[in-house]
Amino acid sequence: MITFPDPDEPCRRPFLPHKSTLIPILALLFVLIYTCILASSSDSSKREDCSLSREHSYFSFSIARVYFNLGLYDKCEEMIREAAIMDDCSSDLYSEAATMFLRMGREKQADEFSNLALRIDPENGDAVRVQVFLKANLALNQRNDALSEKTIAMCRKRIEKDPLDSRMRFILVKLLIERGDFAAAGEALNDYLMKFQQNAEPIFLAAESMGKAERMGSVAVLVEALMKGDPLQPSMIVKIGDLLEKDKNFKAAHLLYQSCWKRNPEPDILLRDAMALYDMGMYEEVLCILEREEINEENPEAINLKARAASRVGKKRLATELYMKLLSMEPGRPEITIDLAEMREDMGDLRGAVRHFQTALELLDGSDAMRMMKLSLLFRIASLYHELGEIEEANETLAKYIENDGEKDLFYHILLSRVMEKNSPRRALRIIKEAREIFGFQLELEVREAEILAKSYAGKAERLLQKMVARSGQSRESYFMACGVFLQIEDYEKGYIFLRDALQKYPDAEMSLAMGSLLERWGRYDEAEVYLKKAIELDPTNAVALNYLGYMLAERSERFTEAIDCVNRALEIDRYNGAYIDSLGYIYLRMKILDQARINLLSAVEIFPFDPEIREHLGDLHYASGEIEEAVREWEISIQNKIRHKEKVMEKIRKARRESKAGEPDPKK
Repeated sequence: MITFPDPDEPCRRPFLPHKSTLIPILALLFVLIYTCILASSSDSSKREDCSLSREHSYFSFSIARVYFNLGLYDKCEEMIREAAIMDDCSSDLYSEAATMFLRMGREKQADEFSNLALRIDPENGDAVRVQVFLKANLALNQRNDALSEKTIAMCRKRIEKDPLDSRMRFILVKLLIERGDFAAAGEALNDYLMKFQQNAEPIFLAAESMGKAERMGSVAVLVEALMKGDPLQPSMIVKIGDLLEKDKNFKAAHLLYQSCWKRNPEPDILLRDAMALYDMGMYEEVLCILEREEINEENPEAINLKARAASRVGKKRLATELYMKLLSMEPGRPEITIDLAEMREDMGDLRGAVRHFQTALELLDGSDAMRMMKLSLLFRIASLYHELGEIEEANETLAKYIENDGEKDLFYHILLSRVMEKNSPRRALRIIKEAREIFGFQLELEVREAEILAKSYAGKAERLLQKMVARSGQSRESYFMACGVFLQIEDYEKGYIFLRDALQKYPDAEMSLAMGSLLERWGRYDEAEVYLKKAIELDPTNAVALNYLGYMLAERSERFTEAIDCVNRALEIDRYNGAYIDSLGYIYLRMKILDQARINLLSAVEIFPFDPEIREHLGDLHYASGEIEEAVREWEISIQNKIRHKEKVMEKIRKARRESKAGEPDPKK
């Protein structure tokens, strides 16, 4: 559907005068004047004075305009028809009436009066526009190719006579896009943009058209045609690109920037292209562009983008160097420090994340916006301290959060209960019960209470969670959360009961994956394999299930070819996932293909240098390669990073040290 043009928009040719600010009293005044004129000329009207009749028709039409501006459309139509009766020979009157009817949404009357105007004057521009508009909407609604062709021809003919008729250009592009003729649409868009460079409408239309072309797989054709004619200004390209990126049409934005760059190699356009590629998840391509082309190495925006892309592909050291460079260039920008802290947190370096978040706190000023950021940072720091097991520091940070008027919301109470639980489970329970009185029934509060109870009163926790699931209407989330409580304490049987019921209600990939994961941890590997394969069957793009199955097959059997296939499929979906790269390295290690294992495990540890399992696997690789000291060092790092099976890793260290001593020469000899 093509909406009828608003004459107030600066880029469109007005069909009518601007909306009047006349009030109903003025409308009444016109009516009174008109009545007086009719009364005074009643005798002369009988003499069929043509000029006076025409004068009367313009008075009627003036009143019709007033009614139109007041939204009294029935009255407006009545006065238009009265004016037409008085003067049946004015093409302009008919065309203006047709335009008014179109604006009123009365297409039948618009068609009638525009045809009347064209009978008198076939070149009446306003009447032609109304006819084109009506035919274009009809062609689009009915998917009528013949009518569409006819309307396109009318548009082009009108544009030849009046190159500044923006409305015809707008309709022409719309019709060409709907017809799928992207090459012609691109040329028409180029002409439209060049003729009306100062207007917003062609820019919005270009973005809309390119977005549609991207969805239909023809954006390259449209972009090529758009850029074939006169070169568009880079500023215009950026405006179109902004709209495309806002609507998540990143491929279209990338092709637009790339085409512009080839014709006009400006660094700003190249940087925008890199940003579009980043949003598409093509991080290696971003790094390639930023490193290959001559973008100002002192440009903070380019450095920030390069740092984020490097972090995404696991080049954490490079990302850290770039963030530190940014901080040296702009030491007063807390958002850069926050980016660095978030990267450290993602790497598993919780202590480093705390340090950088605290630095960011020191950089914040006292404005309201910064106050909200400060509260957010305090809460995040408290959460990280809790994860690190530093309860006193977590408690102190929460106290600062409250001192700065932090909101005691649902998640504050939950975190406070976690902090208090270590020293006083009863106090933690009281905090949750207080929160219940404030917030009522909330899944998070029910689960938090069950987590506290489960460690000492598993039966009570189970009954509480059963009630929670029932009260939530057996929601998917409630089942997952209930199962998670028992996974924490490794009570797999109770977790299995909840997932079994959940699978009856939600027999999908997500629930099958959850059951497979639970059964694997329970040691029921054959059953786990069945559910993991079911999850993959239901959703072949489930990378988590693919990786989980591949790792399990390698760890619990020697079905290595099948395992590698599963993990490679996961990496095709998420190629920068350090956990999946680690799985691949572990499989090669089990197969004793040590060179391939080393490549993958070193890549994984670069992405997640603080992950205890990756460090354990790297230690295993060093041990298999005869590098005993390196193996022990990696295993010790694994223990420092709180690996779950600490005793198993300790035994590896003891064994390696015994073997190392046994292989040393006797110093007495």
